[in-house]
Amino acid sequence: MLKQARVVLCLPWSASATDVRHHLHWLPIKQRIAYKIAKITFHVRQTGQPSYLYDKTEEYRPTRDSCSASAPLLQRPHGNTVFSSLAFSAAAPAVWNSLNINTRSAETFLTFRHKFNCKLFIKFYGT
Repeated sequence: MLKQARVVLCLPWSASATDVRHHLHWLPIKQRIAYKIAKITFHVRQTGQPSYLYDKTEEYRPTRDSCSASAPLLQRPHGNTVFSSLAFSAAAPAVWNSLNINTRSAETFLTFRHKFNCKLFIKFYGT
């Protein structure tokens, strides 16, 4: 894919892959996966659909009162294997809880997408 991007942008073959992705506003694979998980989680939390994924996301209810009690966090399941951490029921809360409160509490999908994309690009590219 990067070879085609270099051809389209008329860049030399020695051009940095990171620079090419930054120029095209592409995220690395790990960040793209986090974006897709967050996007699905936002949709599931807003609509409750599909029900089989909604059943996998459970709101975090702290045992005592704290400042974060009103924050829209998800309960992380107890799993101790690498394989179990790849499941949606474990990956969704991990990605969702890593977002800041402004991003998690976005009213619309467009607002959420803009805030999350900005967060990912600043984290990875620094701009």
